Amino acid sequence: MAKIKPKPLRHGNGWRVSFCLFGEKYVKYVGKSEHYAELVQCKINTLVVQMRYGFVEIPKHNIGDFVFSQTINKPKKPHQDPSKSILVLAFIDIYISEIDSDSNSSKTKIIHANHLKKFASKHYQRLFIKDVTVIFFERYKKYRKKQKVMAKTINKELYTFREIFQCAIEKEYLTENVLDHVKKEKEDEAKNIFRTTSEIKSLLARKNFTVEEIKKIKRFRHLNRQEIKHIIRLAKERLGEDHWIIPIIITFAHTGIRRKELIELTWLNVDFTKEILYVYSDKQSRKVQKVCRGVYMSSKLKAVLEEQKSRNKERWVFPGPNGGQLSVHTLYPTFVRALKDSDYEGIGFHCFRHSFISILADNGAKLQEIGNLVGHTNSEMTAHYTHVTPESIKRAIENAFSD
Repeated sequence: MAKIKPKPLRHGNGWRVSFCLFGEKYVKYVGKSEHYAELVQCKINTLVVQMRYGFVEIPKHNIGDFVFSQTINKPKKPHQDPSKSILVLAFIDIYISEIDSDSNSSKTKIIHANHLKKFASKHYQRLFIKDVTVIFFERYKKYRKKQKVMAKTINKELYTFREIFQCAIEKEYLTENVLDHVKKEKEDEAKNIFRTTSEIKSLLARKNFTVEEIKKIKRFRHLNRQEIKHIIRLAKERLGEDHWIIPIIITFAHTGIRRKELIELTWLNVDFTKEILYVYSDKQSRKVQKVCRGVYMSSKLKAVLEEQKSRNKERWVFPGPNGGQLSVHTLYPTFVRALKDSDYEGIGFHCFRHSFISILADNGAKLQEIGNLVGHTNSEMTAHYTHVTPESIKRAIENAFSD
């Protein structure tokens, strides 16, 4: 199959364009203008995708000459009306191939585009982009709702889709953007407010909610120390004292780290002498490189991790069942099973992060110190969780999780 090259390649003082087809690489120098090289590469990407989907016949010989002759110094539009020759699936591929993936926002757009691609692959494989209507996106929204995706996330996806279809307009596949007529999903303003157990019970007693609304309300739970201990005890009773998820729950509760950060922890990130976990995250940076921050270990957590290392000396601190890196698809269902039909059913790992911040605040940690500890990009984000009073962060952690 074809491999799309998203960007031209620098060659001395000039630029080259390239593509791969059937395992063969084709490269051609196009001059010193980067702008022109990008334009040619864009044309090549489009043509290669059209060849992939059978809208342009692939010549038996001189494939490179054919592609370059069609894309270099070719100001005339193709004889075939482009609006009749591009599928939704094909254009999504073009969009993904041309997007700059060097930023977190671009990575998110690619994720959104792939969700749309998966939907179209299931239900609209032969749908041309010119034939997309509002109904298409209404069905997409229903499709995502069935997957329990929140309205806020769906609206973010629609914003990306609007950009995709705007790109189609710029490439003259369309004359108007159908997303201009697609209504956003109504977002529940209170859905992501963290509440204590008593606040949740009081809210549910005052008003009638749907089953889905109740699940959302229970999902965002502020846990106190006793409730965290109860969850750990519950998991031990249901899954066993030595179950692999027990030290994971304790680590979430005692550090406030994100799920992805926990999954990527290796023993190189654990310094027992300094009692610090070195956590890497790209959430704090808009650039590609990851940012490292140190998280102090409580005495309890240190003991748990020392026990974990005595049983597991491989690369990953929390390996999967097969010894490799732990998967989210393994982690969360196990957590759900541990809490099923309990007072804590429905909560996610982010509850531990929120609760960790609030518990530290109750023990006198400074706002900036908490922000640095959990990897927030600014103090306003931390303030969203709580108000704090001045004290040492290490002392706050030890006090917060002492028995």
